[in-house]
Amino acid sequence: MNFLADPLPSWAILILIVGFFSLIALVVFLVSKFVPGIKKEDEVQEVDEQTRIQEELDRVLVPIEEEKSTEDTEDAEQDVESEQKPTDE
Repeated sequence: MNFLADPLPSWAILILIVGFFSLIALVVFLVSKFVPGIKKEDEVQEVDEQTRIQEELDRVLVPIEEEKSTEDTEDAEQDVESEQKPTDE
């Protein structure tokens, strides 16, 4: 119970806090250095600008099926023409 009556000086509390966070920083550093699954962003392989642009375009753009498009267009034109022809009834 003497601990409650005689608290630590403020400088000792400050040193304990700094020491605690320094210990956390040391553990994080050692884990990132020696654990193989954790990799820093700086160590990521740098990719050529043109390759990166081409990969992004390939990911975003979808190839158009030209034959199907023209067939659909021709079918639509035939449908419109058949609807426009008057019937002789």
